Amino acid sequence: FTVSQAQEVMGTLASEGGFSIEQELIRHVLDACADHGLVSSVDIGITILVLSELARERSTDQLTLKLYLQQGGDQGILGNYVEHQLARFGEVERQGIFRALFSLAELDTDQRVAAGRNIEDLAQIAEIPLQHLRRSLQFLASPQVRLLELLEPRPGEFEVYRLPHERLIPALRRLTKTLSSEAEEASRTLERRYRVW
Repeated sequence: FTVSQAQEVMGTLASEGGFSIEQELIRHVLDACADHGLVSSVDIGITILVLSELARERSTDQLTLKLYLQQGGDQGILGNYVEHQLARFGEVERQGIFRALFSLAELDTDQRVAAGRNIEDLAQIAEIPLQHLRRSLQFLASPQVRLLELLEPRPGEFEVYRLPHERLIPALRRLTKTLSSEAEEASRTLERRYRVW
């Protein structure tokens, strides 16, 4: 879409979702994700999902640039969205899913692995049984979440997943710090309780 078309699409989608987005916020978001004056439908879809989640969490029917920036801007909002979606899973499964998601990024270049990875490889990386991981990744690739993109597999091959956009990589990096601090705190708690015992 052109930027002006993307503005209209975002306004319409937000209205259908029961909230409105300040024009200044729409311009800010589109400036961040426009590439050579064009905005991809994936960017619009992810942005609307994230903004609708923010509107729901804040119990507001209008999102402003001020609120968006208070919540950490692009990285903060996306990071919170990723964290919220992963919070549905148990601790061990969440850590495994996170490892799988991180393996879908080339960290030295902050690019997604364009070809993606098949579910068998992801299950080994996640250290989660394949069928169990499949259900989790199907949820993350669903139209309601869109944290993953399911690619069409060749006949007889395992399904392949990839990140839908590079914008998720900084959010994953941010979440790494959160998960690391949670793991460190759990380790300290275990050590304290062991000493008491």
